[in-house]
Amino acid sequence: MKVITFSRKFPAHHPRAKQLTFFAEKFWQSMIDNDKTAKAFAPFKAKYRKEFGFTTDGQGWQEPHIAKHHTIRKGHRWKKGDSFSPRVWGENINPKSGKSGPYQSKQITIGPDTEITEVYDFRITKKGEIFLGETEIHLPELRIIARNDGFENSDDLEHWFANVKEFDGQIICWNSKVNYEMPMVKVLGERTLGYSFQSIEPIVNLEGN
Repeated sequence: MKVITFSRKFPAHHPRAKQLTFFAEKFWQSMIDNDKTAKAFAPFKAKYRKEFGFTTDGQGWQEPHIAKHHTIRKGHRWKKGDSFSPRVWGENINPKSGKSGPYQSKQITIGPDTEITEVYDFRITKKGEIFLGETEIHLPELRIIARNDGFENSDDLEHWFANVKEFDGQIICWNSKVNYEMPMVKVLGERTLGYSFQSIEPIVNLEGN
């Protein structure tokens, strides 16, 4: 089974370095949409909270107000219908290296094996141009992608990739309600309305982050 690990904290180069991303909680928010799935996720949530607690690094958290419906990864190894095991890195010390964190600590599974509902090619050029498939996208579309990726705003997403000179990868979706088919947006005056290119919590007014 392939594995996708979620970062619990923003990376060192990010303005929000070391702050919690709450990606696990936002992943649950995306996946748990009825009592049946809630029961399936319950033991994973219990194990996660036993490991990290409800409050970590002084940041209180109960339920996220946004969800994480997909992730952006380098390469093209995923396709629709694939499954993955969702995990995070723990904080235990590796006895061999004396270090903790990614690639050092144990992995903690945060949910049952999850099916990929769709993938989209995503590319950032050396000039900073951003493409979804073969179409260049701009701030209105990027804001929607950022929200569906679990970020508060597009700035957080752009800073995440700030140390990457060029990126060629995929948007990997696990919620079938996310649809980035073209045409992506329709502009009406000062308001940009998401049509087929939309978030699950519809962002009908995209003015400001």
